[in-house]
Amino acid sequence: MWPKVCVSYTNVAGMSGGKMVSDASKVSEKSNAVAKDRERSFAVVIKAKDANVKMSSEQVKEKVMREVSKSLNVRVKAVRKTRSGGAAIETVSESELSKLTECAKFGDVGLKVEIPQKIGPKVIVYDVPNELTNDDFMREMYEKNVKGRVNEGVFKERVRIVSRNSKRNATCGNIIMEVMNEVKRIVCEEGRLYVNWKAFRVKEFVNVMRCHKFFAYGHMMRKCGEKERLCQKCGQSRHIIKECKRESVCRNCKLRGRECDYSVLRGVPGIYRSSGERKSEGE
Repeated sequence: MWPKVCVSYTNVAGMSGGKMVSDASKVSEKSNAVAKDRERSFAVVIKAKDANVKMSSEQVKEKVMREVSKSLNVRVKAVRKTRSGGAAIETVSESELSKLTECAKFGDVGLKVEIPQKIGPKVIVYDVPNELTNDDFMREMYEKNVKGRVNEGVFKERVRIVSRNSKRNATCGNIIMEVMNEVKRIVCEEGRLYVNWKAFRVKEFVNVMRCHKFFAYGHMMRKCGEKERLCQKCGQSRHIIKECKRESVCRNCKLRGRECDYSVLRGVPGIYRSSGERKSEGE
């Protein structure tokens, strides 16, 4: 005799509803995966194969279009010129990106294919003696600050000095570095970078877009809508800094009701950075 099974409307509805929810979740997950895939950039940079051969971005682009494009069976989203004298080709999928990197035709016509490197976060190290060489600084930075927590080979590959800035006749200056996320976390949490027998102040470096006509933030000079150029020292118009006899005033900080008795080039309003400290001119 078969056992009695009680099946209610609630049971059936719950079962079907559960299946519907499950199916909806799968669709949602698939949609999210597709969206993430679309957000990815599948791009390569094309340059002259021989470093001694000088080619402009336009020449590289024309060479690609004329001599290589017909042999590539890929969907191309865009072809753009780069600042470094090359051309960037963007396709729409991982498989098509592989076709670009593996295409021998580029080498046959004197070109090479590179995968663009992601730009890492930056930190600034303050008041480093100018006599300290880059090699000594990098070696000390690794040995005394991140050794044992970051692989040395990865450190050498992904951490570099971008620039060293110091005022005229100064014995010290600031170093701006491009680093990897783990190195940034370590040194910024410590707040100090230990090199030789000294501890140098260090923090995250944020480069803020600034107009050098009106000295406002968030746009470049070529897109500035103001008619007159302002003096860097006092923030007034109709004269240049060499002719200025007024006291220094940061117009950006003055407009926001902050301390402003310094040049506009010295101060960056705190609303553009997480830190409340002013960004010095040497940065």
